[in-house]
Amino acid sequence: GGRLRLPSWTSQVAEWADRCLQAIGGYHAKIHVLGEVGKHIHCSIQKASERLGYHPRVSLEEGMRESIRDLQERGIQL
Repeated sequence: GGRLRLPSWTSQVAEWADRCLQAIGGYHAKIHVLGEVGKHIHCSIQKASERLGYHPRVSLEEGMRESIRDLQERGIQL
């Protein structure tokens, strides 16, 4: 399938809805993810490497592929 293009304000509305849901103890994965779409999220393992000697055995991309494959094999719909 093709990509669905939404206006940029859609992620802001979803972020607000996500916060409201979480405030009452709820969670909806698709709303949460849509709320994150407009953000640039970056994580670094630099401190873990320096302080703990952590060195990943697989790349982030391969780890994500393996995680998705595992979820699909367990019948979890994404």
